[in-house]
Amino acid sequence: MSAKKKRLDAESPQHAVPEQSHDSAGMAGAAERAFQQYAHPILVAYGLVAALSIAASQILIVPLLALWLVGYRARKKPSRLAFERHALQAPLLVWLAAALLSVAISVDFFKSLSELLKTAFYLLLPFAVADSLCCERLAAAEVLRRIRVYVLALCGGLGVAALHSVSTSAAGFELPPKIPGALTESGQLVLVLPTLVGLMLVALQRLGADAASPASRPTFRQTSLGGGALVFLFAILTAWSGLLALEQPWLLQTFAGIGLVVLLTITSATLFTHSTDTNPFQPFSTGAGFFRALTLLAGLLFASLLINLKRGPWAAVIIELVLIGALFSRKLILATISISALTIALLEPARERLGSLVDHFLIYGGRSSMWKLGAEIVGRFPLGVGIGNAAYMRVLDPTLPRAHRHMHNNVLNIAVETGLIGLAAYLWWMVVAVSLGALLWHKTRRSASLLDREAGMVALFFSIALLGWQLSGLVEYNFGDGEIRLIAFFFMGLVLALCGARSSTKQAP
Repeated sequence: MSAKKKRLDAESPQHAVPEQSHDSAGMAGAAERAFQQYAHPILVAYGLVAALSIAASQILIVPLLALWLVGYRARKKPSRLAFERHALQAPLLVWLAAALLSVAISVDFFKSLSELLKTAFYLLLPFAVADSLCCERLAAAEVLRRIRVYVLALCGGLGVAALHSVSTSAAGFELPPKIPGALTESGQLVLVLPTLVGLMLVALQRLGADAASPASRPTFRQTSLGGGALVFLFAILTAWSGLLALEQPWLLQTFAGIGLVVLLTITSATLFTHSTDTNPFQPFSTGAGFFRALTLLAGLLFASLLINLKRGPWAAVIIELVLIGALFSRKLILATISISALTIALLEPARERLGSLVDHFLIYGGRSSMWKLGAEIVGRFPLGVGIGNAAYMRVLDPTLPRAHRHMHNNVLNIAVETGLIGLAAYLWWMVVAVSLGALLWHKTRRSASLLDREAGMVALFFSIALLGWQLSGLVEYNFGDGEIRLIAFFFMGLVLALCGARSSTKQAP
């Protein structure tokens, strides 16, 4: 009788639960191992395609986030990141709650719900990126190395997009293949350019610290920056050869184009040669040739920013560079202001674009009209019309062009769609995101550890990039541009990772 009872007990559902739990834990463990194994190559690949295809970006990011979610139970959370993670999570959760409330009373429920679900899924990216670098117990030096790889991958992809922009401008029509437009590219440059300049400053400091390094010679900076200026000039002449009153401008265009290709070939060869070393990105700290290659790449990206003729990103990048200069190099402030003034004075397309600023703002259907309608919507719907429903402004004014689907302003668009509660949470979120890197730099700038100081500097450059993203968002709704927003979320995750990568060395007195 007792044997029969034991057999029945063994077959009962209560005894099946541990087996199901074991299967679930095994699946979570397998997903976590796959996440740690593939996260780095996936993020490198994402950096390379981020500027070229939103579809390719999503193909890479969606599986990464799925693995992160499934493996969450098996993951050991890094305790050293608890404060920063909670600081970023709190405003996000409040914003999501406000967005959910706006969906419930939305003017278009199903559209708003769909937009919220997509946005909420990608909001996981900062935490997945941080866990890919912190949960594996990587050394601080390896975390910094990987972050440099990611930034360089982003710069490489944007370099390809920049060549496409230069070629399209030279041809006078859109060249295949179709890639994200000038507005998206410029918005991505607002995020990437200050990080590239910042990493160049870190590399230059290390190079200059070595008395035997070429960087210790007075001519090193001048020749390196001169190469970047030459790439910038060749790119501008290739795109805008008609600026010079020549009988045969195509000759100059051809010469400039050949020069640009030669210099960028040298850049690519230098980067490829160094990237195949045992320690791929060690040249960031010891290679003068690698630093010169970065200046050439920076020249191309700055030229692309100018050629795209987007005023908001122009202003944001200028402010970013001035801020970096104020903290690290006053010569950078002088160079930024001087080059900006010369560009306006000498290049007619830039001068015309700036001259039309007031007219474009005040024209019917321009930002002035949209912002007035946005303020009216916020007054009528203080809890929001639902995420993705800013086009409701055409209900109030049916004569607005159908292309106007948002408010061309992050703050106002967030207020319109998620209400005043959502706006307050959004501002809180952005303040935290920008502050984390700045606070880390403040804590580490006097550290006895070189790695700590560099981690703090890199985190600060990401914070400046995120600040520039929001400054540009005062005249564009770049929070709604998925290609730009993903990079911003990526950078938030890298800042979290740097907070966790800091070693335990005490600050120097």
